[in-house]
Amino acid sequence: MAYASSFSQTKVSTALSPSNKSRYKVIYPVAVKNDHPSLLPFSGIEIRDIRPDTTKLGFYRSTKDRHSYKYRFATNTADELTAFLTDHFQQSFTPGSNNRLVIYIKKLWLSEFDSAELSLHNTHVRNAWLYLKTEIYLQSQDAYYPIYRFDSVTYARKNNGYTSGGFISTTLLNALQVLDRTDFAKVIQKRKLDQASVDAFNNLAVATTAFPKPAKGVYVSFDEFKNGRPSCTDYEVRFESLADIIYVKAPDGVVYPKRNVWGFSDGETVFIRMGSNFFPLYNQEKTWEFYGTAAMEFRAPRMPILPGAGLPMMIASAGVTEFTQYEKRLVNLRAFQVDMENGKFY
Repeated sequence: MAYASSFSQTKVSTALSPSNKSRYKVIYPVAVKNDHPSLLPFSGIEIRDIRPDTTKLGFYRSTKDRHSYKYRFATNTADELTAFLTDHFQQSFTPGSNNRLVIYIKKLWLSEFDSAELSLHNTHVRNAWLYLKTEIYLQSQDAYYPIYRFDSVTYARKNNGYTSGGFISTTLLNALQVLDRTDFAKVIQKRKLDQASVDAFNNLAVATTAFPKPAKGVYVSFDEFKNGRPSCTDYEVRFESLADIIYVKAPDGVVYPKRNVWGFSDGETVFIRMGSNFFPLYNQEKTWEFYGTAAMEFRAPRMPILPGAGLPMMIASAGVTEFTQYEKRLVNLRAFQVDMENGKFY
């Protein structure tokens, strides 16, 4: 199939990314009194933030001004949470100990329903959820001893006492309740790891950075995308009124629709499938983010086939203004981030 150049990466720039178009909402950890301090065999706590994107804690869209916001702490996440935990456990530390607790944060993502989400999820309850994934170690000089892995999604009711920072604080402290049940004498008798081994294990999922120009083609799976090996490179994209359809050419020359794909690239811009449509991705640190929705409203007929490209023909040479108008044809657009472990999004 012939290839026609599409909307260039210089036009689909990071200036359009959710992070750059969103305002900040600064949140703060909420102090929780440690009513029953128990002695812990370390003198300090260190948070190491190894998330693919350390610039934010999540996205949300305000129901008041309809603007998009991204959550963040006043300082960087590692420093903010290290200070919070140090203050909380201060009375439990063993002064003079050479040991410290090291917590690798692999996921920390906050989502709070707005009115649009309530409609899409057919619920009348305003909930929030937090995805927290950590690896917890006891560090003794150059040795690391694994203690616990926390990997869970926690839900909270958004009542009058709810705060974003308080939800994060409480969830993190709940994850660390394991310290009260840990036999540290047994922990240090188990397998010990060195710094290099710990870093290699914890950075494995995010070791592959985003490609500046992913290979042109159709990616059936996220693994194909991460490895830069599309299943097929001879394809067309048809933007229909209700769905976007990819057509690929078989070895015998027959053209057929390819469904259940993760995404595709025109050689410049990557598009991810959400529902029945494709949305352009924007590189953000070691991950990707995008505006997407599963909801559609019918407008004027969308453009005809654009061989090997990612946007309707009318948009192929358009600028930012026209692209924004194209986005608005899809209702309830929200910001999402790609999970670099599995290619899903949240």
